[in-house]
Amino acid sequence: MSLNHEFVIVGDLNKSNWTNLTSDFFENKDTFEYVSVHDDYISYFADFISFFTMHNPCKNDDVEGLCYYGVTKIPNEKLSDIIKFLEHLLGIFTFAPDEIHLKGEYITEYSETPNAAGYYEDGHYEMLKISKEKMLKKLQSLINLFTKAKVEDKCIMHCGI
Repeated sequence: MSLNHEFVIVGDLNKSNWTNLTSDFFENKDTFEYVSVHDDYISYFADFISFFTMHNPCKNDDVEGLCYYGVTKIPNEKLSDIIKFLEHLLGIFTFAPDEIHLKGEYITEYSETPNAAGYYEDGHYEMLKISKEKMLKKLQSLINLFTKAKVEDKCIMHCGI
């Protein structure tokens, strides 16, 4: 099972209907407009995504960034700023080499013997290798989806992993 986040165009998303919309989406994905984004991308951009105030319909409360494991409502009034953010990312990645190397999660490894500092653990950062073409296509797909939602006066439902 891959770890993906889905971004889905929906008409409205509030506390009373988010469970139905989520269930409908996962049962009938082909009837929805959405973009699936791998968790590696979301994790890499998480600090920047947290600049945006979104909404957690389950708790009926605003949140900074995305609800990693649950549903997040990205209101229509936030879409213009997020589109600008995605367009800037797209511009940055046009300068990247054909194979992009991004620093991923920190992986801790435990050992039988202590390291130089006396700890029985060591670790390293996972290095993500992503094709530039794939990254640019994914960002453009998100821009297109968010733009369509903005024009149609709809919101985006984010379904976490």
